Amino acid sequence: MLEAALKLEGTVRVSEIEGRHYELEVAEGRGTKRYVLTPAGDAVSRLLEASVGKVVRVTGYLDDRPNIYMRGPVMRVTEVNAGS
Repeated sequence: MLEAALKLEGTVRVSEIEGRHYELEVAEGRGTKRYVLTPAGDAVSRLLEASVGKVVRVTGYLDDRPNIYMRGPVMRVTEVNAGS
């Protein structure tokens, strides 16, 4: 079964918890939800690195496979665009 792509907007951060990785902080109600971002290739990785601290829109798929991250849902990112 094919899952529909998820599109989120938030601020890209770098975390050193459980190893260096990218996270997306998304405003949700009165709080913030955090997604762990795994890039789907080198080009996406470069875009995420260039976007640290900026608001972006990311497109990708939630990855429910076992992982080491305990910071939030893991999203496999296929596209990064400038936020609004």
